[in-house]
Order: sequence, then structure tokens, then C-alpha cells
Amino acid sequence: MNSPIVVTVANDSYALALAVMLKSLETNLNPGITAKVYILNKDLDKKIIREIERTIVLEKLQLEWVEICHTGLIGLKVDGHITIDTYYRLLIEELFPQYSKIIYLDADLIINGCISEIWNTDIGSNHLAAIPLASKKSGIFGGERGIPAYKLLGIPGETRTFNAGVMML
Repeated sequence: MNSPIVVTVANDSYALALAVMLKSLETNLNPGITAKVYILNKDLDKKIIREIERTIVLEKLQLEWVEICHTGLIGLKVDGHITIDTYYRLLIEELFPQYSKIIYLDADLIINGCISEIWNTDIGSNHLAAIPLASKKSGIFGGERGIPAYKLLGIPGETRTFNAGVMML
């Protein structure tokens, strides 16, 4: 079995959450399993990077800090908890063409099982696997908190939306 490849996004505001997520990821790896983790960021404080690396068993989690130039994302909607960093996940295919499969995890998650369980899930020829949102307000494109332009995009209003914080790509 090959090692899971994980991508996440962090900034100085999410540094503590990232440290917790990474430690929970590492702690829950089954014996003999390692994971490669790419952390997409823009100008993450170097002291924070050193502190996080100090807390992680680097033989279990191989961390790679990828600094993003987000000029191609300028102009996308930024509002409330949606920052420019939110859109970094759109760059995954471009940044990592060498991988046929990647797990994307938000930095503010707690991992409570071995990530290899997700990694070993067969998604067939699908390009993405994620969990549908359950909320009636945001769980469908035509919902109160759905996607306002769903008609313009030709998407039926009843189409389910999903949590983009945990995805297999």
C-alpha cells in the first residue's frame, strides 16, 4: 500500500488548528503507515512552521510547506470565513499533477481514525468523493444558503452540495 497524500491549507490564524489537525492525523496512523502532507500557505510565519514541526513525528508525517502565489485567484468572492486561502484547494490539480489521488483536509479538523481508511476507498472513475451536506438551507444548490447562480450554471436546484473540507480528489 502506498502512503496517503494529504493536502491542507493554513495561514497564521489557523496555525493552532493546523497543529492539532496534524497531531491527530499522526497519532491515528496505524503502525507502519506514513503520510505525506502538503501545507499550502502564503507567508506562514517561519517560527510557526518550526513549532509545528517540533511537535510532529516527522518519520510518520512528512510535511512539505508549499508557498502559494495567489494572483490567479484575485477577484474571487472573499467574505466572512471565505478568504483567498479558501480557494487554494482549486490549485491542487495544477500543483500536484504527479499524483492520481489526493485527500484534501481543512486545517481545523480532528482526525479520529487512520487516514488510510479514506485513502483506500475506491471511488472508481469519479473525480471527487465527499460527504453531502445535510442542512436544508445549504444542502442543495437551490437552498437558502446554496449556490445563487445554480440556474445560470445549468444545475438543477435539488442537486446536493457537499462539505469541501474533506474530499478525495
